Amino acid sequence: MATPTKQKPWLLVCASPAAGHANPVINITAALVERGYKVAFITGKEFEDSVRKIGADVIGTLPPYEEELFKLKLEIPDPIAQLQFDMRNFFINRIQPRKEALYTALEQMRSQAPEREIVIVTESWYMGTLPLYLGAPLPKGFSERPRIVNIHAAAYMFTSVDTAPFGLALPPDSSEEGRVRNKTLHEQMLNGPWKELIAEQGALLAGLGATDYEPAMLFDTWTTAADVTLQTSPPGLEYVISDPHPKIKFVGALVPKERQDNAVPDFWSEVTRGDKKVVVVTQGTVDENFEQLIIPTLEALADRDDLLVMAILGKKGAALQAGVKVPANARIVDYLRYDTILAHASAFVTNAGYGGVIHGMVNGVPMVLSGASEDKPEVANRAEYAGIGINLKTGSPTREQVSEAVGKILSETTYQARATKLKDENEQLKAIDKIEEAILGGQH
Repeated sequence: MATPTKQKPWLLVCASPAAGHANPVINITAALVERGYKVAFITGKEFEDSVRKIGADVIGTLPPYEEELFKLKLEIPDPIAQLQFDMRNFFINRIQPRKEALYTALEQMRSQAPEREIVIVTESWYMGTLPLYLGAPLPKGFSERPRIVNIHAAAYMFTSVDTAPFGLALPPDSSEEGRVRNKTLHEQMLNGPWKELIAEQGALLAGLGATDYEPAMLFDTWTTAADVTLQTSPPGLEYVISDPHPKIKFVGALVPKERQDNAVPDFWSEVTRGDKKVVVVTQGTVDENFEQLIIPTLEALADRDDLLVMAILGKKGAALQAGVKVPANARIVDYLRYDTILAHASAFVTNAGYGGVIHGMVNGVPMVLSGASEDKPEVANRAEYAGIGINLKTGSPTREQVSEAVGKILSETTYQARATKLKDENEQLKAIDKIEEAILGGQH
């Protein structure tokens, strides 16, 4: 008589209502659904169709981020003050409503399947799992806390003796002098800019019943308040440090695969015929000030007859402002999946958003990186450190800077060689296998 196979756990997947947070988790979920997992999903309304399309159920909907917050943020000139604004308004202030959404979903799932194991798969910025992990009373129907697997689709952020605090965009330094610098800066941040926010978070968590919270740097708490945190990159994209946190596991990023619904623009034959090198430029999915990067890149490469320059504007229906002259060697699309075009690209000019850099990495494309806000300077530093890109260290590069960097990427073989090596390293990790192993608690 055959031994019955154990039923796979029912997954509750949680993702913030922003493309850079939701899309990586949706892609991972799609692969898990293909492996036979039943999935209930909490995310923003604008992602519901994408969730249902991959075969998951929507069990909770989060309101979108308020447009007014983005406007207020842009009025803050100091980068640390801007980061503090982000931490308070986009993350800490979301803990309570997202905890409520989590508990509502868990109680609904438990009532539907009282005996079935439930595993929570969240991402670092969802925030609503923090009280549960840190000792808050369990949802109704639960005698023990469900396993929590955290997907970290961002740069490694945990405090290290070898690096300065995340957000300062300083290169790592493990020398004796460097470690003194790092320790001093960590103490200054802990007792300075972050002190008030750490206290706010502690009071909020205590009010939600959390009993196991210990004050620490915000990123340290957010990236380790789970049973395991999965860093969705290969180690080669990160700084080499002597003290990696044992709970954070490098699993790599999902490898692109052919999709049946990949729509391509009508000039696609120009991309695929191979008579010109393809350079892709994008500012991501949030920033619509195309004068920062897209227009300087179009102008910088306008006289390169050997190149086809593809600009992706990042949103369906987006368009360059009136009066912008598009060079003869450039093509503009409002929206196109990065993997579709990067499979044919020789260089990728990007604003250093983490998702974009990961897309460049998994396709083995060397990059020119331009970013000055959020985590972009940190991400650009890592791509430069890994040898897969040139960091312009500005969010608004000149035409000359872009022209020189693209020329260097295309003419010096070391960038392409390193990008290919990192692509291979990522593929060997077999990300989805490691993610499934984490969900099953290592019993795979």
